[in-house]
Amino acid sequence: MPVPIVSRLFSLAALLTLCVAAVALTICVERGRKIDPLPVGAKVVPFAARTADGQTYRSEGKKKILVLFYSAACPHCRAEVAQIDSLSTVYPESIQPLGVLLGPANRQDVPWKADGPSFPVVREGGEEIAEMFGVVEVPTYFCVDDSGTIIGRSVGLHSIEWDANIVRDFVSR
Repeated sequence: MPVPIVSRLFSLAALLTLCVAAVALTICVERGRKIDPLPVGAKVVPFAARTADGQTYRSEGKKKILVLFYSAACPHCRAEVAQIDSLSTVYPESIQPLGVLLGPANRQDVPWKADGPSFPVVREGGEEIAEMFGVVEVPTYFCVDDSGTIIGRSVGLHSIEWDANIVRDFVSR
């Protein structure tokens, strides 16, 4: 009887090895595929998306857009959202921030809902927009002028002074 048990254990070990090898290969291939964010100077393909309040947001025909990609689970993202929201009140006639929420889109994932950002937030379909922009980490924002050209990009949480300088340069162009 020990032969069938050894044979079964060997078969199980071989199957497990194949599964682990397949997963490891997939991870290596995925990490090898480099996703580059859209560079400064690139044109953004016009897009439309539904915002959290049920409205349809269209990127065409807008004033300058600051597109902020973030996750509700990310503390740095929540801080960046607050900073961009405060800066947008300084230049309300010049820029229109658009938040793009990545990850789960159910309501409890937005902890600042009651006193949340004053700008529109895309909750569903954000992954497609992030893929179009080549976003690989959050928070990331792109400054897009009224012709649809990217004129600035920032990745990660920065001081309010850093963001203020970028927004000031964006508005002055």
